[in-house]
Amino acid sequence: MIADENDGRVSLNDQLKFVGKTTFVLASNKSFSSNNTFLSNLSDFQVGKINFGKINNYLKELCESTKSEETKSYLGSVISLGEAVLSKFLCNIKSELNVDSIIDQCKTALEEKDVNPREIENLFNQLDSVVRQDMFKNFSDSKKLIYSFEERSRKFRRYFDIANNPELKIRKFEGGLPDRIEEQIFIKQLLEIEDIELSEQEVIQNYTRYRLMLESNLSNWVDEGQLTSEEIEIFEDEIFRQWETEFRSSYRRRDNPGEYVDIAHKILKAMRGKELSISGQKLLSDMGHGSLYSLSNKPVIGWHKDWKEKYK
Repeated sequence: MIADENDGRVSLNDQLKFVGKTTFVLASNKSFSSNNTFLSNLSDFQVGKINFGKINNYLKELCESTKSEETKSYLGSVISLGEAVLSKFLCNIKSELNVDSIIDQCKTALEEKDVNPREIENLFNQLDSVVRQDMFKNFSDSKKLIYSFEERSRKFRRYFDIANNPELKIRKFEGGLPDRIEEQIFIKQLLEIEDIELSEQEVIQNYTRYRLMLESNLSNWVDEGQLTSEEIEIFEDEIFRQWETEFRSSYRRRDNPGEYVDIAHKILKAMRGKELSISGQKLLSDMGHGSLYSLSNKPVIGWHKDWKEKYK
């Protein structure tokens, strides 16, 4: 990094400028020990107990005695920096030792950046995932992974914005589907009114995912403290009242069983066309439909005039 030609640090002055404004952190789960000659020599040099010549000789001896050719190459690169740059580099190494809780420290750092405490876990996982992908990509191409300030801001800013957004965070449903999927009550109701056919397995699976996506997000929002169970009750009560209005008005003075399937389908279509929201936030259409499927699966609502007798 210090002498990287691609970053324009070939000259001594450019290297000195870079080293002078950079702190290099040596993090390890090992604690400080006088038996660790490198850490002891580094500490002594930083506090002025030994001069540059002594630590430079130590590094050369270390390079000669090591058996690993890879380590020899790394040490050779360090030693070749020259006295002015190497001396500044060694002075600017900060040791973070006995670091066993590095993940907790990362999360604490996020909290110190005023990230919503409820979103720290999710934000950490997102950032960790992106960095791991970049590491794999760069290391596969034998490249270093370095983020400049501008790159870091551009790459990660959106994740911080989302974490600090007060809106409910909708997450995809990635779980499995239930066995005997056609035996779900809401599917039976849709089959009865001819909204779907048993042969349309892909449609049945998609509708099931909408239901599970809605239910899993509601559960997560309560667990994470973004919603209360009372708010969910209000949300479901509002859907029930809208359904009840459609149901009662549609079947009013309709006593011909031959009309019930068409009427039921019109009620379902009307409910699917409504914009549903929870705690003031508009839901995606998939989740809006999922809320209908969830309530008709309990079953709290239905479409056919005789749904209570058949499914309740």
